[in-house]
Amino acid sequence: KTALASVGYATWWASHHYLNFAANPSIDRLFTLAHALETFASLAFLWWTIRAFLNGGFARLRHSVGVMYIIMPLQQALAAYYFLTVFSPNPKQVGAGRPFCLVILGNLLSLCAYLCAAGLYLGARLLDAEASPQ
Repeated sequence: KTALASVGYATWWASHHYLNFAANPSIDRLFTLAHALETFASLAFLWWTIRAFLNGGFARLRHSVGVMYIIMPLQQALAAYYFLTVFSPNPKQVGAGRPFCLVILGNLLSLCAYLCAAGLYLGARLLDAEASPQ
């Protein structure tokens, strides 16, 4: 239910806020939709991490999963840097609405979500390391 509502909301949002890159609103909406769904995915990742932290679910994960908690913030930092520096908001590039706000703020929100998830994961691992007998 929640996933379907999230996809529906992201689709609605992308249909009202899209860039004018392909000169075809249908294709331009897909670009914005991909970024909106990426933002929702990062929030879902944070939600899963919070639930695992509160339920002690990290103890069952392999340490190799921790690589993802390091790589995702780095990848999202590069994406946020890209959209902050490459695109200067230009009215000629706007198809409808405020797509630059959606893309830039969505990338920054995703970066914050991944950083929070990484902090929770690393904190949980440090707590597990302290609690384990040597």
